[in-house]
Amino acid sequence: MPAARAQAQQEAAANDPIAESEIEQRIRLREAIAGRMYSRPEVVAELREEKRKIREALKAGVEVLSTDVDVEYAKMARRMGHTVVQMKENLARKGIAPDTIKHILHADMAWQRYQESRQQAQ
Repeated sequence: MPAARAQAQQEAAANDPIAESEIEQRIRLREAIAGRMYSRPEVVAELREEKRKIREALKAGVEVLSTDVDVEYAKMARRMGHTVVQMKENLARKGIAPDTIKHILHADMAWQRYQESRQQAQ
């Protein structure tokens, strides 16, 4: 990737709005998963990277529907031995909204599809 393009993407990602609630939710999620506190800069960098991936995929015409994300979320719940409702309740007990996980899924799916579309174009 040319340096100018990389610089432009970094600047755009730095300007992506990140709500305080997103940061708080992500900190709670990471603590629940990893059992350690993540720093605010780590969480902000993670959120910016996810937003960049979604934006880059959209720019290339790759879209992930909310129904796609919901299906993947339900699969995740089943892999954990829960229903979607049980997973939501477990997250709520830890102060985590399902949308926190769904954002991660959205970014991962968008990036995977984007990468696949690039490989097919070659």
